[in-house]
Amino acid sequence: MRLSSAFLDPDAIAALHQATGVMFRSQYFYDVCMTARTDNGTLMAVAVGERKSPHDIHLSVLVLDPRAITRRVLRKLFTALFAKSTRVTVLIDPDNMEAIDRIRRMSFTYEGFLRLGLDGRRDACIYGMLKGECPWIGGHHMPRQIPLPLSVARH
Repeated sequence: MRLSSAFLDPDAIAALHQATGVMFRSQYFYDVCMTARTDNGTLMAVAVGERKSPHDIHLSVLVLDPRAITRRVLRKLFTALFAKSTRVTVLIDPDNMEAIDRIRRMSFTYEGFLRLGLDGRRDACIYGMLKGECPWIGGHHMPRQIPLPLSVARH
């Protein structure tokens, strides 16, 4: 597996757009940009962190092959994210239970619900992680848990 943190390649942009509905740009400098590929160049995963405020980076992740999510990859990703922020925010479609399950297993905390927050047409569950809560870079204290909304809790 090869790991890179250069600009997004066209295939990574297309895959992220198809999965999230969000338009990502080529030759644009994102605060954190990481792709994982097989030895033959096949895209396994892509992560993009974009600064939304001086202390907050919004993270978009697409995992095509779960083998890409190793401790080494997570340590590298979160080290880069928390070098530039004190918190990481993830917005997830409430119907995407696979992503919700994965992000919760990565130690993100459910923080709320954002109506029409993804693209002006879809609602979003808000998940966040503070630097001191990140198990991938050494710090880890348990955050206060906010109850899930009924629409998410029922799944």
